[in-house]
Amino acid sequence: MKFPATDFTEYVNPTLIVMMNVHVERLAFDWVGTSWPQGTAALDEWLLGQGVAFAIQMHDAINDTWHHIYDPLGVANGSTNRLRRTERRVGAYTTNHAYPPVDDTSTTLVPIYRDISIRCAITANDLFNAYDENGEQYQIEKIDKVRGVLSLIAMTGYQSFPGEVQVNLYCGISNANLSIFMPRCKERN
Repeated sequence: MKFPATDFTEYVNPTLIVMMNVHVERLAFDWVGTSWPQGTAALDEWLLGQGVAFAIQMHDAINDTWHHIYDPLGVANGSTNRLRRTERRVGAYTTNHAYPPVDDTSTTLVPIYRDISIRCAITANDLFNAYDENGEQYQIEKIDKVRGVLSLIAMTGYQSFPGEVQVNLYCGISNANLSIFMPRCKERN
């Protein structure tokens, strides 16, 4: 979503209120191999490891780059944590344990039918004191776009036989929308 470039240093307590809804219909798996987790508990755990994640990204209008928002307090041992209120994830849990079938030529669909919603406020502090993916402090002062992104999460194995299952994961989405509100005010002289 594009809007006029807004310099967060010009306003008193600027905040971006972001609301994103995504309806996930199903996940589909293609695989190679025949060694699947056996038993209900093992299969449930394996399926929950597969899934889809959604996140909010900001566009730095000055440097013309897109960024996840990282938690200013979430840096430990050189690694960074993303700001959790800007992300959501859903696993491929199913109560039908016929999924996935144990063969190497099939595609299985796991119906999800989940509405994923992100409702969050992103403050100037989140942008001024954010970190990039390398753990370096990064300041975003002026933004002009906000977008929602999707990441597919696929495990390639399981505890007792890691690496024996190769998975291609697909996600079916029936609807998505993104709304942004930017209340802002300047100090009077």
